[in-house]
Amino acid sequence: MAQLCLVRRTMTRHLKRQHEIAVCNRLVKNLALPARFLREGNDRGEPDVIYSCENELLGIEVATAYYDDSQAEREWSLARGKIHAPKGSVIRIWSGENPDEKIFARIQREIQEKCCRTYTGVDRVWLCVSQQAALSGESHVVDASVERLLIPTAHGFERIYLHYQAPSHEGGEWHSIELKSADSR
Repeated sequence: MAQLCLVRRTMTRHLKRQHEIAVCNRLVKNLALPARFLREGNDRGEPDVIYSCENELLGIEVATAYYDDSQAEREWSLARGKIHAPKGSVIRIWSGENPDEKIFARIQREIQEKCCRTYTGVDRVWLCVSQQAALSGESHVVDASVERLLIPTAHGFERIYLHYQAPSHEGGEWHSIELKSADSR
């Protein structure tokens, strides 16, 4: 039984790392950075993913914002194969009220939590908040949220990005918006 729990934790950690690398790779691609993936960060203070970029080590910390904990749990259960979905079926991941307000609050919370931490082992540190909110990905919704977000004035990130996928009627592409504190907008 203990061995089975260890296997599950290892699988979950591996999926989380794959997610973080995928988010960072999309960010690097969106920004057309001359960056090369080096490795995953360690869990002792380094950012999640480390790149070589212009002769420096760039570390990117990833925060993933969901509408709420139940959505996060369902998405990760689906990724781990705990929810079986026949091919072509539709799985309800989240249903609730005020999706735009919920995701805004979660993004704000992720930013506040990450900005309280310090990171080591790299020359530059960025934060990328990945929005996992299909109902709130329209550009006007994202733009309105970005204007309201409060970025702490003191934090260790050189840059902070919001990373989201536009809905199919807006092209379905992933977008990255740099977030700035109110005094530098």
